[in-house]
Amino acid sequence: MWKIKDPELKRKINQFVSDEEIDRICRCDMRDSFDCIFFSFEDDCVSIRIDKSFFKEIPDYDPNNWNPLSEFEPGFSGCYLVTREAGSTPVVDTAFFDKATNEWKPQNSTVTAFRELPEPYQPETNK
Repeated sequence: MWKIKDPELKRKINQFVSDEEIDRICRCDMRDSFDCIFFSFEDDCVSIRIDKSFFKEIPDYDPNNWNPLSEFEPGFSGCYLVTREAGSTPVVDTAFFDKATNEWKPQNSTVTAFRELPEPYQPETNK
């Protein structure tokens, strides 16, 4: 999914265009030779031009597999199963991701990959 990198610019543009619409327009316009993405509103009476360098493509992650943090961004705030560095040894742990600040908590976590927590165990009912 294509997203605006700068949170403040994203907040301002989202007043006019949804994230889904930004993604749809970027998927078309990133292939052309222009340096900017063009957004039009109010029956083309208002238009905004944003340099392509302000956008990044975030691949959709697989909630059931490990997703390297260098390639994927968590989709929502919440607890995740994470791989983090503990010295030179990777360990599996849980951490909270705050989507509003794009930070992992605890903040001293060196998260390298994440995945959604599995559903809790549910014993089968006796038949």
